[in-house]
Amino acid sequence: MRQDRTLADGGFTVRAGRLRACALDLADYWTPYGSGPYHSGATKVAVLAAAVADGTTVLDHVYGKPDVLDMVALLRQAGVAVEEPAHGRLVIHGVPDLPTAPSAITLPADLIEVVTWCCASLLSPEGIIIAGAGMDRALRALAPELHVLRTLGVPVRTGTDTLTVGPADLPLAPVDVVVSADGVFSDSQPFLTLLAGFAEGVSKIQDTVWTSRFGYTDQLAELGVKLDARDGSVGVHGPWSAAVPGRRLTAGDLRAAAVLLLAALHVPGVTHLSGMSHLARGYADLTGQLRRLGADITEA
Repeated sequence: MRQDRTLADGGFTVRAGRLRACALDLADYWTPYGSGPYHSGATKVAVLAAAVADGTTVLDHVYGKPDVLDMVALLRQAGVAVEEPAHGRLVIHGVPDLPTAPSAITLPADLIEVVTWCCASLLSPEGIIIAGAGMDRALRALAPELHVLRTLGVPVRTGTDTLTVGPADLPLAPVDVVVSADGVFSDSQPFLTLLAGFAEGVSKIQDTVWTSRFGYTDQLAELGVKLDARDGSVGVHGPWSAAVPGRRLTAGDLRAAAVLLLAALHVPGVTHLSGMSHLARGYADLTGQLRRLGADITEA
């Protein structure tokens, strides 16, 4: 492989006539807390490259959550031999001329959309039922999140392809949550923070993966949620009892947009939200489905 660095823009141009097998330790992408923000992406690139490399590649300390495991399952269907001899290790016997015949795999329900609806359950006095193909696999992946919900006092009941959430009695109970590679997803963190706002007492949510992912907290604070974000964690002082109407807020990313939308539905009066175009990247029709639950949302 030849790598040419373009110094003007800091980018890379990479050319590879043929990939060769090697041994990689993906712990290089860890932080002192464990999995870092690049661990997932690095694992996926390594798995895909190893699948078409010449020889046998050994990957240690792989990111072992469902997005990687589903990729491995699809590669096996396509004819790539992938062994899992030990926890955190993959041995991939590359197929340089991998056939391009299509393979089919049923993906699990979108994990963070499930978490979003778990958070939205507080909007419904009857609770909600979340359904979808592959929900059983999604719920296994979300076991840490479901544990946090139960600790908060949000009832959750699992079925074959359904998850029933709520109704919950308020106030909820405070929680301490640590986001990590083998625990709660970093994308779940904003929604758990909002739920903690309905707890009586102080909750702490620490993110050891994306340690600066708390930009949404200033926006929630404008709505009256009492928050203290610093040093890779946020303290939530509940219960949220003095919602502030009439605010104009801007979401900076996908999950911030979703959590601000859910929070605004708990605020009396009108809240103006911009940056909602981010929702299209992660949800098929979040606003439409919320309207079907009775939410009053007008899109400009």
